[in-house]
Amino acid sequence: MEDGRPKYKFAGLIEEDHRAPIYCICFNEHPSYQDVFASVGHNRATVYRCLPDHKFEELQVYVDADKEERFFVCKWTLHVGSSNPLLLLAGLKGIVRVVDCITLTLVHTFAGHGNSINDIALLPGQPSLFLTASKDEAIRLWNLETRCCVLIISGEGGHSNEVLTLACHPWHPHRFLSGGMDNMVKIWSLEEHASVIEASFTWQSKTKTFPTKMMHFPRFSSDQVHANYVDCVRWLGDLC
Repeated sequence: MEDGRPKYKFAGLIEEDHRAPIYCICFNEHPSYQDVFASVGHNRATVYRCLPDHKFEELQVYVDADKEERFFVCKWTLHVGSSNPLLLLAGLKGIVRVVDCITLTLVHTFAGHGNSINDIALLPGQPSLFLTASKDEAIRLWNLETRCCVLIISGEGGHSNEVLTLACHPWHPHRFLSGGMDNMVKIWSLEEHASVIEASFTWQSKTKTFPTKMMHFPRFSSDQVHANYVDCVRWLGDLC
């Protein structure tokens, strides 16, 4: 500390050989894997471990079968039954790949968006529920356990251009933020759809798709926060 301010210094560097932009880095917040992080660039995801001497160990590399894929975002969650770390990957093709980093297998591919996916957000305390933000102007809520799309959040009160960013409230699991190319910041609540979300955990039909519900209106919406597009939103307590 110097003058009450933390002093930082350069400690290490990673150069990935695909020579493409690295769009996202995400640390695993599980206590057993807090020194592990993933990065995405091109059609590739790489998992690293931070070492004590400021170096990095490359643990795993996943290359998508589609050479035209470009991953924009990665997020960590876990398998509810095994507690295995799962890596969620999404980008240009508008699908979400779910990779089990212990069994080294592709668990599932979620499809439904009509354009690229820009962001993913996990609901706090609900490792099986995650949101995706897309260029198709929609947000979707998915259930990892039953592999279904629970909600489509778009329409009259939704975004009128691509959705760029999401952030779930740290202690209100039904509340989240979104921002997009339409300059809008929106606060949403999933509370009124609690019964649908609960029903998604018991869905077992192999011949029918889950009856996905629509959600059109946020709790708050404004284009006065920024004069241009909003590509990052975060909570600071109850403030955003």
